[in-house]
Amino acid sequence: MKTSTCPACGGPVPPSSDQCPFCKQYLVNDTPAAEPPAPELSGRQTRFGGLEEAPWVVFTAPEDQEVDVCPGPADIEVVFSQPMKQNSWSFVTVGDEEFPEVLGDPTFRDAMTCTLPVRLQAGRQYAIGVNSPTRRGFVSAADEQLAAAPYVFRFSTSC
Repeated sequence: MKTSTCPACGGPVPPSSDQCPFCKQYLVNDTPAAEPPAPELSGRQTRFGGLEEAPWVVFTAPEDQEVDVCPGPADIEVVFSQPMKQNSWSFVTVGDEEFPEVLGDPTFRDAMTCTLPVRLQAGRQYAIGVNSPTRRGFVSAADEQLAAAPYVFRFSTSC
């Protein structure tokens, strides 16, 4: 696959990305966009001909691209679009980017909200993946064959 060029800053954009990694401009079909593209819904056919939607991330805390997050012990929070299986998860590292120190197992606060206890260091930039093409632990409570769409969020801590 060929890397494209960001029309806003001229930086290289990986083929699987919808955002320039340099200027953070969202791209839709290689065209600048004011908002991120809507998530592509994945799913599978039901026996009655409908499409079951795979879950996706609707909110994180810290939020994607948040800055000045307080260092120290914290709970990473991920909210999904539908109830999730409670004893399965996949928080994943993102390439060489920094992942926080994990202090315990993830827990579900409710059917759609998973929390991960971590320790955040001051002055760091973190990246956390939720599922990946090979790690698909977050799955629908209604159908374990429907894994959540992979999602990555990044944030930085204050000094």
